[in-house]
Amino acid sequence: MDEVRRWIRQLKGADGSRVLDQCLELAEGMLVPNPGDRLYSWEAELDFFELFNPDNSRVVRLEKGALRVQRPKANIPSGDQTPLHRAILQQKKERETQLLNAGWSISPQEKGRLIQGHQQKGFGVAVGGEDSRSVTSSKELADFAGAIQYGSRAEAESIFLQSESIPALLKEQDANGFTILHFLARFGSSNTLQHIIVHVDSGIALDATDIFGKTPMHHACEKAPEDVLNILFPFYLKQSLEDWTRIPDSNGKTPLHWAAQGGNLGAVRMLLSQDPDAPGLVSTEDDAGHTALHLAISHGHSAIADVLRAHRSV
Repeated sequence: MDEVRRWIRQLKGADGSRVLDQCLELAEGMLVPNPGDRLYSWEAELDFFELFNPDNSRVVRLEKGALRVQRPKANIPSGDQTPLHRAILQQKKERETQLLNAGWSISPQEKGRLIQGHQQKGFGVAVGGEDSRSVTSSKELADFAGAIQYGSRAEAESIFLQSESIPALLKEQDANGFTILHFLARFGSSNTLQHIIVHVDSGIALDATDIFGKTPMHHACEKAPEDVLNILFPFYLKQSLEDWTRIPDSNGKTPLHWAAQGGNLGAVRMLLSQDPDAPGLVSTEDDAGHTALHLAISHGHSAIADVLRAHRSV
């Protein structure tokens, strides 16, 4: 599987047709290790169908969609990019309607924030079936992302350290708003992070947000092991970013919300130890009215729930 991913990255770097590039992007999307970020097979089948049959009538597209669109599975974590999010960002109105009819949901507020966040970052929204995003990320960032997601740590470090402009590379964002630090926080190892973070100047990329308003710290608190957090937390403290433990994403979730939802006990403890008003942080509600304690309980993380209860205001 790693070899297949490597071939895809190499083909994407070659001079090929637009169709080939889009095929490779779809294939890469299906191979992302984290299931929450991965294209569904039926979704990719529809994308391939539309790509190879651009002249099909609307009726044919609707019939194909009716056969392939599936209902959402239970308990999809909030924050994951669903087929509905992707249809909205690509302005695939017919698929958006079919997904809504199949039970996929998004509030008007979240839809507005999703589109606004995407446009504010300069990515735009696809128009007329074509990808018209203003691509601000380089091949270096794409190669780094592929290497770090697929476990090629040495390759990722090599791509980064051989960059012609490391400061510029650190500021770049891909189509989902991810910077290098986003990828490191979500997928990286402590060794790779240690080698790269020494190149991060004050404030660069630390508070950058993806299309869901999540900073690298949001992703780290949801997914990262303690050895990664032990590097990232002191670095945030050193940079003196204001209220970095309380920064809300597009759904009002703080890093503590994500740590509680993701079952990351180490992150929960570290966040509570760094916030000057831990009871206030614990009582903070997201846009749905949920505290971190609510999320810990609803996702079955009893140990985290016990820690959060101990820090609540009495």
